[in-house]
Amino acid sequence: PDSPFPAAVENALEVWDWLLAQGIGPKDVVVSGDSAGGNLALSLLFRLQAKGAEMPAAAVLLSPWVEMLPFSSESWRDNVPYDYIGQKGMMEQFVAM
Repeated sequence: PDSPFPAAVENALEVWDWLLAQGIGPKDVVVSGDSAGGNLALSLLFRLQAKGAEMPAAAVLLSPWVEMLPFSSESWRDNVPYDYIGQKGMMEQFVAM
């Protein structure tokens, strides 16, 4: 990647700070992300919490990729029959890319 980790999280924090500098209040913001973007949104929330910053009004995480390798948790095992998108083999191929 042109901008390896943690560049995306740092960029999200810069956008957050910019919004606040424009006079937009934290309670007027909803943070959202899908898949890896859900992970990024959650990472932003953790960073804000660690800084003691006021949190956004809400967060919407759509299928967030929050559990990385080795895909061995109880959730991965128990949901195999129901999860048609996040199949372990396919996810391992994505990670290998």
